[in-house]
Amino acid sequence: MLDQLQSKGFGFDKYRSQYIRQVYGNFYRREDLLITSSDDDCFTISIDVAASPTFIAWLFQFGDKLKILSSDTLAQEMKTTAEKVAGQYL
Repeated sequence: MLDQLQSKGFGFDKYRSQYIRQVYGNFYRREDLLITSSDDDCFTISIDVAASPTFIAWLFQFGDKLKILSSDTLAQEMKTTAEKVAGQYL
């Protein structure tokens, strides 16, 4: 089951600084939140989360502005969900 999968954390690449407030606003109380700057316009965000359908839906709001760096399980769930959505329009 998807909601039983536990990721070791997730990261974002090519993450525009304009979205950093939205992520921080949702996770600022978490002691395991780690935000690092890659360059002027990119951030990597790491946090331990459960790979639930709700969390995956939340990630989709960022579209192509993010990339899952870890875990492989979370990345695969994002890919599978994206393929299912795309299949609705083919």
